[in-house]
Amino acid sequence: RPFFCACLALNGPSFIIGRMLYARRPLSVTLVALGGFLLGGWNLWRAFVLVRRRPFLNALDVSLDPLWRAGMALFWAVLFLAAALTVWQGRGKLRWLSPLILAGYALNDLIVRLVFAASPLALQGWGAALLAYGLAWVALVWALYRPATRTYWRRRDVPAKVADTEPTRITDDDRSKNRAVT
Repeated sequence: RPFFCACLALNGPSFIIGRMLYARRPLSVTLVALGGFLLGGWNLWRAFVLVRRRPFLNALDVSLDPLWRAGMALFWAVLFLAAALTVWQGRGKLRWLSPLILAGYALNDLIVRLVFAASPLALQGWGAALLAYGLAWVALVWALYRPATRTYWRRRDVPAKVADTEPTRITDDDRSKNRAVT
């Protein structure tokens, strides 16, 4: 029973707030939000490690100062966490931010790889990284804009009323409560 309740809390069925019925969060949207939270957390951890290992990295004479890299990681962490939160909450007017943030992150990563590469060996993976970012971007756009997610994104803009979504009840004289009698 506790596992079932935890699953409902994560990706539960339709839920009622006040007199409004809100649509269930599709699995693809949940995965996008969790991916955003993971990328935000990973960038936060990266910023922490870069600041903590700064003396060691400065001794190696890296081409880009670790504080700059930590600042960029912190910036991306804030953006990914904010985008994941808006997707999790179902803010339909802000869902265009997630593909834009992922494209900016990919562009930033590729520019840092190409401009600040210390050796020709470090440049070899840029094609695979570009392909991975491109596939991730296509999957993200598909997950957020596929037709099955329309009701989820409309839930904040045009919520349905509970009375409109109740099943039809037959009264004792065989007349429907919600349909016109013919």
